[in-house]
Amino acid sequence: METEFGGATCTNLEESATSERRDVVRDELRESSKELNRLDGKVSELLTEVQDGRYWAGWGFKSFEDFVHEECSFSLRKAQELIRVRKIFVGELGLSSEQLESIEWSKAAIVARVINEENRDKMLDALSTESLRELRERVRRMIAIQSHLEESLVEKEPIISSAAMNNELIAESTSDSTDWRLPRPDESEFYVSPEIWEQICFAASHGGKVLLVGPSGCGKSEIVYLFAKLAARQLEVFNFGAMSEPRSALIGNTHLSRTKGTTFQKSRFVSTIETPDACVLLDEISRAGRDAFNIVLPLLDRQGYLALDESEDSAIIHRAENVCFFATANIGMEYTGASDLDQALMDRFSVVIHLDFPPFEQELSILLSRCSGLVAEDAEQLLQIAHLQREQAQEGEFMTTISTRSLIEAGHQVAGGISLSRAFRYCILNRFPEDGGDVGERARLQQLFARFVDESSEYSIWDSPFEL
Repeated sequence: METEFGGATCTNLEESATSERRDVVRDELRESSKELNRLDGKVSELLTEVQDGRYWAGWGFKSFEDFVHEECSFSLRKAQELIRVRKIFVGELGLSSEQLESIEWSKAAIVARVINEENRDKMLDALSTESLRELRERVRRMIAIQSHLEESLVEKEPIISSAAMNNELIAESTSDSTDWRLPRPDESEFYVSPEIWEQICFAASHGGKVLLVGPSGCGKSEIVYLFAKLAARQLEVFNFGAMSEPRSALIGNTHLSRTKGTTFQKSRFVSTIETPDACVLLDEISRAGRDAFNIVLPLLDRQGYLALDESEDSAIIHRAENVCFFATANIGMEYTGASDLDQALMDRFSVVIHLDFPPFEQELSILLSRCSGLVAEDAEQLLQIAHLQREQAQEGEFMTTISTRSLIEAGHQVAGGISLSRAFRYCILNRFPEDGGDVGERARLQQLFARFVDESSEYSIWDSPFEL
């Protein structure tokens, strides 16, 4: 009996110690996550302990994912990246926590794709001496070499000698043919189907050109930002809808000076396409004029060049290696100033993707996630109206559709205490044309709203007088 009682006592003490440690980790993680950019190393250590020790279960969460969503100020993807990088540098390569914290995390995330025990010292030296751009180029080169070696092995298996295997370039190469794949964005923040995400990642990672077509506010531009962030690639955005002088914006300007003579100042666009691995977003390309189309056409095809002027001896700027292009387009009668894309321009894109609004459940998750304090009942009412209106728009009853973007704006107002009817009016209803009277789009949308929401029971905190 004494042995059993002693064993139980030891077990209780162990459980108590574990519980105390869980509480300490939780408090430290909450504090550290507030200063994530400065304390990524500490956060990664705590997150790894939470995941490996299953602390989240002791805190009452169903999964590690639920814990991150509720407790952390960053996404699940960020948490997974922090853990992955830590396990590579500390677990596999033997770095101390102090050494890891001294490394810039944006660099560590890139190098984690290729670093191993053989090239450890060289890559650590590169982390401290090379710029982010130089590291990207180094990693890209290592991956390309490895892919070439794998192709050689398939074609002629025993060609590579042991001496060649010790070659510096080979020792730096540890990638595989599926390196272009990236984790999908967190569905509670942004929804994209696996099939579409696969197309985007493959095309962009191979220097392709992707055209994104869809209604305004469905996330065409945002998905490009997410890809660039996940791929750790430089993104430069050029708004073709606001481009009044395409030649100046896309090529540059010539200046005359008495002292310096004639000088040419190249545009930001030219500088971007000269940067290896850059991502270029041609936003609202359907609003561009013919002059802009003519400038970018040779850049998007196999020629891959940009002529600085129209003379025969004009200087030529060639597209840098692995530069990828995204373009967004709103095509349809409802978009003022937009035009159907020239077929010659359409043919320059390797992939054409039609984006639409998310399915109901996913859009509900996005709305609740982005509008802190919004209750599910109000979010569901907004979405029911939006989805019914979109169905009617497909049948030709509306020219315009309610976008996810405008739903989020309305959700923010409702979460802040403004009544649902007022938020709907100013964030959504007023975007629709009022011509047509009782049978116009705005009147019919108002009728849809009345089917789901009883305005007589609506309340806004602004209706109550403030007490001074």
